Amino acid sequence: MPFIIVCTFCLGVVIPFPAHAYLDPGTGSMILQLLFGGAVGALAFAKLFWAKIFHRNPPPTDDADSAENLTDDHRS
Repeated sequence: MPFIIVCTFCLGVVIPFPAHAYLDPGTGSMILQLLFGGAVGALAFAKLFWAKIFHRNPPPTDDADSAENLTDDHRS
């Protein structure tokens, strides 16, 4: 199996295939900048709106029961 992979790689390097497009280094760096900027923007959005998204309706707490339970425990 590794022999087939090595042979395929060597043939791909030795035999040139026609390229119908040209990407210069500036285009590659622009694509990377777009990807990194999008990731950083998504992280900033998640950080700023985390509480609004996930903590919109906190679970209800019954303060009356907890207060009665505390007073009953201390009196007994």
